[in-house]
Amino acid sequence: MDPTEETAALAAFTGRRAGGELERRAALHLTERVHELGRGAELEPFRFHHRWALAQAVAAALAVVGGVLSVGAPEIGAALVAAALVSSTLEALGRPVLARLLGVRASQNVSAPPPSGSGRGLLVLAASYDAPRASAFARLADRVGDPWPWVAAIYVAALLCCLVRVGGVEGDWLTALQLLPTLALLALVPALVDAELAPVGDGLGEAAGTACALALTQQLDGELRHLDVWLVLAGAGAANRAGMRAWRRRHRRTLAARPAVTVEVGAPEPGAAAATVASFSELARGLDAAAAQRG
Repeated sequence: MDPTEETAALAAFTGRRAGGELERRAALHLTERVHELGRGAELEPFRFHHRWALAQAVAAALAVVGGVLSVGAPEIGAALVAAALVSSTLEALGRPVLARLLGVRASQNVSAPPPSGSGRGLLVLAASYDAPRASAFARLADRVGDPWPWVAAIYVAALLCCLVRVGGVEGDWLTALQLLPTLALLALVPALVDAELAPVGDGLGEAAGTACALALTQQLDGELRHLDVWLVLAGAGAANRAGMRAWRRRHRRTLAARPAVTVEVGAPEPGAAAATVASFSELARGLDAAAAQRG
């Protein structure tokens, strides 16, 4: 399989937002491509809370209000910031709180389990095929990786300032210190709203990652002696990785039955597909050799 050609074929489904009709058509196309590799593949539907970014924006706004109120009513302010921290953390971990009130959508994973289960371990090759929104928050996530540990640190800093006030400490120095996380949370609100409302991007990187996962599966099938390869092409990856979370929940018993390693193929530059396949192929061979030694 030529990753460049497959990238172009998947990118032709422009505007394939998470939970949309074009995402569904792309999933049907990918199912056919997996069948052409000589594998069985299933469409596994799931539902997800698609307004996760808006829920995070509400939590950030709640924390800002709590920070302001803490100057005159420390207990109330601290309670609001703590509630916002808990809500934001649970949302980031895929356990929606506020997002449950904002509606759901349906999506689907393309799941291609190994033809046989004879290997000592399991290698899960995963990629998300939907196109994310072209927002500033998404670009920031591409640069720094997972942004939520940084966001959680901002919440914790704001909460600590509120708790100091609850202890009876006051002063201009505390107000100046508290201003920093408050302003950061305030800036986070429009960024997250933009992540909810921005137009869907071209998804070229995700198409390239999916093409690489397909090419890797074709290359590794029959080559690895000690690991079985399970290909997962996940929907709703842009919605806080909802597809992979749903797939893990669905197959948790199988994953727990023997050692399993998940390799998620990100969104490489389309021109770097061949190098990406070579790099991940070498990684898979190393994992296979490690499985042999362990056995």
